[in-house]
Amino acid sequence: LLLSKSLPGPLATICTGRQSLRSSPTHLAMAGPPKFDLQDGKVVSTTNLCAGSKLLRVQAESGSVEYEPGHVLALSIPKDGTEDKEGEGENKGKHGDGLKGPYTVTRGDKEQGTFDVVYRVIKGGRLSRRLATLNKGAPISFGGKFHVPIAAGISPSASSICLISTGVGLGPVLGYVEQAEREGEARQTQVYAGFRSVEDVIFEPEFAQIAKESGGRVQFKTCISELCDERYPPPPGYEGLRGRVTDAVPKVFSPSELSSTHFHLIGNGAMVKTMQAALTRAGVPDDHVTIEIYFNHKADVSDWEAEEVSRRLQQPAESAEWVGAES
Repeated sequence: LLLSKSLPGPLATICTGRQSLRSSPTHLAMAGPPKFDLQDGKVVSTTNLCAGSKLLRVQAESGSVEYEPGHVLALSIPKDGTEDKEGEGENKGKHGDGLKGPYTVTRGDKEQGTFDVVYRVIKGGRLSRRLATLNKGAPISFGGKFHVPIAAGISPSASSICLISTGVGLGPVLGYVEQAEREGEARQTQVYAGFRSVEDVIFEPEFAQIAKESGGRVQFKTCISELCDERYPPPPGYEGLRGRVTDAVPKVFSPSELSSTHFHLIGNGAMVKTMQAALTRAGVPDDHVTIEIYFNHKADVSDWEAEEVSRRLQQPAESAEWVGAES
């Protein structure tokens, strides 16, 4: 079944805001809310990645989908009678209608007719909590194909690639790296994934396997914001970085590689905007930076913070090995 839909106001804002630097949000806004066909699908599985983060696999009833990591689509679930109650009182008008919203594709399988989406179950998030209750075989609709997929945005002139994410933004990054490895990507690829706590980390085994199979050409490091300095010792065996990605990455990234590296930034708007501004100030060409903001779209970035991150990016790199406080 194909149903023609226009993207509602909140969804239109989010999807047109999730643009590569090569796209034109202004042009899209002038064109009005994008339209798309809504297709029937069913839930194949829901996998718990960590407390609060899940991977949803959907199969198209038509048996055919063509999504790549970084594409944005709309998910829609049937009414269950609770959405009206949740939309009353102090929640009225918040979090949309609880039935549909934009999500970024982690990976797609054309032959199997499936796609994966990684999402965070948000307290007060009406749709994410409903998605978490869907059982195998549950009906779910999807449609649209927005945003530039990650692979299509990577500059061919860059000699290396660096992908920086926060939270579940690591999902599409994993999908992209898997795709790039299948397609014979030969460039050095660094992935830095920011999380609040060690308990929030996802996809560590998958990246460890990719790093091993690539002979170290693909490198993966977590950045844990709770471990902001030596006062907070890491758990046994932790080998990642401490602090937010805007603090940790500039310390270990080689300044000699800045101008020749393509950066993809995905996740929290504060991180994305700060790193984007800092990279520009550090002389990274505009066509070597692509972005996707998941939330916090209106985050303000101070000139001081952007300048400070830029300054650290241009200083000699430190060792990426853990040098935290001893227990």
